Amino acid sequence: MKWLSPPGSTALIIIPLLLTLAAPSFPRADQKIVRRCSPESAVVNRETLAGIFNPALLGNVVNDGGFELGAGSGAWQDSSTNFGTPICNPNLCGSGGNLGPHQGNWWCWFGGIDTADETGIVEQDIRIPFGADTLSFWFWIPTARTPGVFRAEIDGNVLFQATEADTQYYSGYTRIAVDIRAYADTLVHRLKFTGSTTAGDITNFFLDDVFIDDGQDPTGIDPAAGTARQFILRQNFPNPFNPATNIEFVLPGGEEITLTVYDL
Repeated sequence: MKWLSPPGSTALIIIPLLLTLAAPSFPRADQKIVRRCSPESAVVNRETLAGIFNPALLGNVVNDGGFELGAGSGAWQDSSTNFGTPICNPNLCGSGGNLGPHQGNWWCWFGGIDTADETGIVEQDIRIPFGADTLSFWFWIPTARTPGVFRAEIDGNVLFQATEADTQYYSGYTRIAVDIRAYADTLVHRLKFTGSTTAGDITNFFLDDVFIDDGQDPTGIDPAAGTARQFILRQNFPNPFNPATNIEFVLPGGEEITLTVYDL
């Protein structure tokens, strides 16, 4: 596929295709993985972790996006119908069938109980600066045996949703990237993740490594001239997708380009 674009232009390409990705071996989605009840308090050395996970140092406007400050740190407002919080580490909740976090020691585990309905929530207020364009996080449905739904929202608007029926698309940790340019206005917005499951059997949703860039990283755009200084290829959205996805790119000048999409 080839296009000839004028200088400094932004192109949005919609490409209908279905990608089949080779995935590592993980436990089946019908495997029953029950969460262990957590103590009321989690002991975390927050004085040490505060500097390591300072969002300003990471360029992340989300406070403790990797949940490494632990449950009850104040970074997130968290709640759970049956467990007090969905924020877990293996010592508190079990490893989830030796699954656990995407990285680090902590992650969010929504679900994990078969004897009662369960709803877990983590949320926080964030100021989204100009230039921030993507909310990303890592998501997994390791168990899907009863109806459940997971949602990512900003200001009550659902930006991403998955149910137990989507386990085939999230059979291991999968990076989700959502366009949030409509909220990049320097104002405070409410970021919220919710996972709900019904009694009778187990469905689990795992969340980790939530990230929104601070808008200070080089974007390749010259604000004064309004033109591109370099080539930019953005993350496709939606991802995963069926049957179409959008791929946006920016060119510093008029030139013939070739975009190649591989079916792995």
